[in-house]
Parts: sequence; structure tokens; C-alpha cells
Amino acid sequence: MSLKKTDRMIDELTNRIFIVEGEVTDLLTSETMQNLNSNMQTGTGAMAVGSALVSQIGNAALASFAASDEGIEVSDFALEITDKNNQKHYFTGCFPVVMFKKRDMVKVIAEPLSGQNKYARVAAVIDQKNSYTWTGQEVVKGRFRYRIFGMKLMGGVCLFVMFIQLIIDYFISDSINQMLFSDTGIQITALMALIVFTGIGWRIGASFDGQSIELEAILKKLGFNKPSRIDLQNYALNDLSWKNKEDNKGYGHERWKDYTYRIDLAKQYDEEKYGKK
Repeated sequence: MSLKKTDRMIDELTNRIFIVEGEVTDLLTSETMQNLNSNMQTGTGAMAVGSALVSQIGNAALASFAASDEGIEVSDFALEITDKNNQKHYFTGCFPVVMFKKRDMVKVIAEPLSGQNKYARVAAVIDQKNSYTWTGQEVVKGRFRYRIFGMKLMGGVCLFVMFIQLIIDYFISDSINQMLFSDTGIQITALMALIVFTGIGWRIGASFDGQSIELEAILKKLGFNKPSRIDLQNYALNDLSWKNKEDNKGYGHERWKDYTYRIDLAKQYDEEKYGKK
């Protein structure tokens, strides 16, 4: 996918998504629905706890929440946000983890769903107290970082193959000097191979554009200067905990911290590196 085409798609998504701030006044997740409906139907169980989400989201949309997804560590959820004007907003989403809860003050970034206006799909949730961010995207690198990674990977593969070829040729010709400096054809072929392999690496990196479009649109909506350069993985709580431990003794890995990011630190880095001087 070309950069220009991806930029256009990001701009279109940025214009579609919107932000709602308020209190989580109702929340249903896969886990709660499975617990509630172990011996009853999904809709009955939800209404038993008086959830208004059933009437707003609908039984059909919530039915999959109680389904068992063995081996798939994600959680569907539906939530109700009440803003400062006491207006209620309804959303559904699917995150690797759902760490927010009722009465949390959050900022929801969502995309309208075509065909209905009752609820929207959540793209990201930001906890306003701790600046914790959760998204449905596990892809955390920006487009350029993926491209650079792809070029490094394929360039390294090319150099490795060339090195092996040099060793083989050495035993055949018994002269590295002749191979590298006397035979211009070998030099040109090696250069062409390196260019081709790095070009392939660029294309491999570009293949991740579809996965990083939503992440970049979210960051752009939040006012980041260079969303394509931000690697949220650097701001995951697990990574930050590891870096901040001087001796790393007693460090315990927790899965939810892999998908919880400090958006305030990412924004600070973006301003310092790419903001207007």
C-alpha cells in the first residue's frame, strides 16, 4: 500500500472517529456475561442485573459475549458512558484486556457503525486518572518503523546470503581479492541484490499499513505531531516497569500490562521530538 493512499485512509478515519468523555455508568464484558449466563440465556441474564445495555445494544449484538473462545485471549464488551451533560452514549468493542470498570472517568474514542445510530465501535479507551490507554490494536509500531524493520530484516538476509556465497566462492577461486575487486560483475550483482532485498523489505513493512491505520488515526485525533513514528510498545506498563527497575529483581510479568499504555508519556515524547520548536 502506498504512503499516499494510506495517508488518505488515515485522514478519512480520523474524520469519522469521535471522542466522548464521561463516567462509565454501565459495563458488560465476555467474562461477566459468561458468569451471569452459565445456566440461562444471554438476554435474560443481562436483564436480571438490570443492564440498560440490553435494550440499547440488543440481544443479538450481546449474544456472542457469552460464547466460549478458547485459546483466543480477547474480551468483547459493551459500555454506557454518561457525559457531563448527563447524556448517555453506548459502545461495543473487543480488546485484548478490559481493565476499566464502572464509575471510572474515561475518554472513549469511537467510530460510528453504518446502518444504525444507537451505538458505536470503540477504538480506544483512555483512563483520565492515570492516562492509561487501551486499544483493540496489538500492532503498536508506526508505518515507518515497520518499513525500516522490514528493510533491516531483508537487508540482513541478503548480506548473510552474500557472505555464505563469498565463502563458497573462496574455496572455488581461492582468492577473495579477485572476487571482490577484479570482477566488476560480482560487485554490480551484489549491489543489485541488496537493492532488491531492501525493496522487498520496504514492501513487507508496507503490508502492515492496514493494521496500523487505526492506531495512527487515534493518535492523530489526540493531536500527535508524528503518529507514524510513535511506537506505543515503549510505553506499555510492562516495558516501563522493566526499564524503571534498577536491578529488575522481583519483576513479575503481567499480561494486562502488555496492552496498557501510558499515553501521556507518548504525547510528551512526541512534543519534545516532533513538536514546533
